[in-house]
Amino acid sequence: MKNKQEENINLFGLYERIKADLHGYLQNKLKWLKLSTYEKLALAFGHLGFFIILGVFALSIFFLGVIAFGLFLGECLGSYAAGFGVMALVVVILLIVTMIVGKSLRKSLANLMVKIIHKVESNED
Repeated sequence: MKNKQEENINLFGLYERIKADLHGYLQNKLKWLKLSTYEKLALAFGHLGFFIILGVFALSIFFLGVIAFGLFLGECLGSYAAGFGVMALVVVILLIVTMIVGKSLRKSLANLMVKIIHKVESNED
């Protein structure tokens, strides 16, 4: 009879130890998942910030180029209004073209982001 009670106590102790180990494992796995997510988010926001800064510089260059070319055309046409009118027409045409090819542009940008994410993940290994 005593053997049976000792065996039950040993099994209960084993059960408690397995339960504690499993709980610790799950806690560690959850912490790892959380840290891994933070790391990937930090990298993604780093790339996003870089592309935003790059976009701001590109837009600045574009706007300054439009102004410079508008002034140049104004000088050539003899009227600054005509030069900036031509540049406004060029910008409107670019806007219309962008709207027409918007779907394929969004798809290519999404593919670019996926490639960047895969590149970041492959650098982790």
